[in-house]
Amino acid sequence: MRSSTPASSAPPSLKQSAERFLSSHPRFGGWRHEYVAIAPEISPELRESLLESGVVPESLRDLIQGL
Repeated sequence: MRSSTPASSAPPSLKQSAERFLSSHPRFGGWRHEYVAIAPEISPELRESLLESGVVPESLRDLIQGL
């Protein structure tokens, strides 16, 4: 996701893409599935919305913290 606008609609698209992948590769069906949205910046409102949708929000700042 390159901006906050598309990120807000990401959970359904992300989950649909994952389901298509898993349908094509059933050997991964038993694996634990985690959905993560990565963007340069994630607003508090978008972060809350993603969490409510079962998607872990990670900004680039989150990812490089502690490096």
